[in-house]
Amino acid sequence: MITSSPALSLEEYLQVGVERYTACLDSLEDTYELPGLRATAHFHHLKLDGNGRPRWNDLAKNLAYHILSYCFTVQRRQEARSDVEIMELRDEARAFFRDEQRAGEAGEMLLYFILEAVLRAPQMVAKISLKTNPAVETFGSDGIHMKWSDEESVLDLFFGEAKLYASFAKAATDAVVSIEKFHTNRMEEFELRMVTRHFKHAKGPLKDAILGYVKRGTASETVRINHACLLGYDWKAYGKLPSGRVAEMIAALQSEYRRDMKRIHDILDDRFSRFSNKELRFKIFVLPFTSVDEFRRAFLETL
Repeated sequence: MITSSPALSLEEYLQVGVERYTACLDSLEDTYELPGLRATAHFHHLKLDGNGRPRWNDLAKNLAYHILSYCFTVQRRQEARSDVEIMELRDEARAFFRDEQRAGEAGEMLLYFILEAVLRAPQMVAKISLKTNPAVETFGSDGIHMKWSDEESVLDLFFGEAKLYASFAKAATDAVVSIEKFHTNRMEEFELRMVTRHFKHAKGPLKDAILGYVKRGTASETVRINHACLLGYDWKAYGKLPSGRVAEMIAALQSEYRRDMKRIHDILDDRFSRFSNKELRFKIFVLPFTSVDEFRRAFLETL
């Protein structure tokens, strides 16, 4: 059993800075503990510019700035040394996102952005680089992240699930269905093997320490499995804010958000209570948009 902390340090692998998150997103202090589950919901929202407009274009730009770190391993990025090679790598990433069959990838990258900036849990496998390789199967979660808990001396492993729909209820329902399938199909073992075979970062003591926790696709007793869910949806309140100073509009936005909480809580309770495995742990990130389709378009246009 490994006795030293694998945080040697995991934060050194973070690619998304907190300042990138705070440039375009904010959150309520409120959280919600789902009854009967080890699940906590966190409530985020788009920031407003000086005219009171939601900053989803800024969010799209900040995501676009991170496409290389999201898509490729450290080794692959280091191999692109010339300006031409870097541009070729960027074009490869852009082509992947622009594939119409992969419309959901913008949500997956947004979840990556939040997990790194907010949860401070770095990405461990660059799944997109594997999806471009027809010889590699990449079913399973929408991302694999890790974070060491000093308080509990445990390695938290997060399997991502990103759902962006016009309806919050639809996003929550699909997330639950996907995670149920994840466990029904025994994908946990497959995903852990992904970490051992396709670890994203450079070799060294930290890699050896991490792999010691997930050898042969089996989590040790000091690894805790979590699901990180991003639930994005359309919200009309952005377009109904009173005119005035930005601080007043933000206060009105957050007040309206809180008024909608009972509906959100009820949907979360109903959908997530259906899990048969009550020992599962969840981090749920709720994020309303003016329009999830507008966000996706803005992201693709930025690329």
